[in-house]
Amino acid sequence: MARIPRPAARILLVDGACRVLLMRFTPDDRPPLW
Repeated sequence: MARIPRPAARILLVDGACRVLLMRFTPDDRPPLW
């Protein structure tokens, strides 16, 4: 699913839930809309 080994979390969240995973993977230091 994650083609890029760097932003794997980004790809996963976009491919998975687009928002659920994003909020989970994204820390409080970064916005949930990254």
